[in-house]
Amino acid sequence: MVWEPKGFATQVDDALEQLRLGWGIPTDWYHCDDLFQFEMSSIYEHEWQYFAPTVQLLSPGDYVVGRVSNVPIFVTRTDKNELQGFVNMCRHRGHPVLAGTGSRSSFVCPYHGWTYGLDGSLVRAPDCHHESNFNMEELGLIPIAVDSWGSAVFVNLDNDAPNFNKAHPRFDETWRSRGLTDDLDAFQFRRRVEYDANANWKLWYDNN
Repeated sequence: MVWEPKGFATQVDDALEQLRLGWGIPTDWYHCDDLFQFEMSSIYEHEWQYFAPTVQLLSPGDYVVGRVSNVPIFVTRTDKNELQGFVNMCRHRGHPVLAGTGSRSSFVCPYHGWTYGLDGSLVRAPDCHHESNFNMEELGLIPIAVDSWGSAVFVNLDNDAPNFNKAHPRFDETWRSRGLTDDLDAFQFRRRVEYDANANWKLWYDNN
């Protein structure tokens, strides 16, 4: 069950009525910290989000680091040529395992040297073999859901979420209705432009 701000359900009813009359949503929805955290946990942590172009993840060991909601993550391609994603946090002391974009044969946390395979499994934990009840099989990186559509990679923090196509069954239909080609390979990644905007995500959406 997801926690929600006090009185939010009543505000929703009022907001829907105001929208029906041509007005906007309540002003505090753009700056209320509690509501923002509610949106992050109830929406962004359970829905598919675009993450990276597949061209950055073509070969085993390629990885891209990013963030969804307040969770640091990364996506990599394994030795089995599969895309997999993980929370970018070492299971030892919580330090980020990776930064930026690149390619590696394994992932070594720079803090204490815990080493993970491309599949997220823990393969080396210095000076931990003598610890009682230490089980390396239980301390792999925490997985997240990954899917792709054409040349785009999507992620979802909810591992129980349906795959991308099931979650968005009209995506292909909408794509074709815009007169765009069905040959997804025809689209190539050129560049990525990022804007650092001091604004709530809704304000950015409303104005762009």
